[in-house]
Amino acid sequence: MLDEENYGAFFDDTVRAVGPIMATDDPDLSRFRDRGGKLVLWHGWADWGIMPQGTIDYYGRVARTLRGGFRTTQRFARLFMAPGVAHCGGGAGPQPQGMFEAVVNWVENREAPRRILATQTLAGGVMRSRPLCPYPAVAVWTGRGSTDDAASFVCAAPHDDDGGDRDDDGGREPR
Repeated sequence: MLDEENYGAFFDDTVRAVGPIMATDDPDLSRFRDRGGKLVLWHGWADWGIMPQGTIDYYGRVARTLRGGFRTTQRFARLFMAPGVAHCGGGAGPQPQGMFEAVVNWVENREAPRRILATQTLAGGVMRSRPLCPYPAVAVWTGRGSTDDAASFVCAAPHDDDGGDRDDDGGREPR
């Protein structure tokens, strides 16, 4: 019977048995990157099941492990944080759209996603849209246009982990 006294050993045994098959916490994605892999991650800030900070921490560990910071990591892996979105969707925020299409476009056309559109239908049929920006950038309202329109926002970050401005190459990869 599982109880407080044997839970620690049970957990450790489970990690040893299942980890090699299912673990998602290894930050060394160099083999994946070197084979041309592309990764689009997203996480809702209102996720009650998996803490969003854990995904941010993991993405930071990937950037540190592969050396070069977020700018270099964004050449093959991008994280998008979704304000108000719960576990796998739902919640009070606009829902991410077109994630699969973003990966396909990146792989097939070498167009890295510069933003992911998130949408939400409000009372009265009003559509709210927001851009989700590649972490660490965030959506910032331009001061013009509707706050319910993604076109009224820009992705901005004061700096990334290596002290430079966010890469603004239009998302295009070198050939």
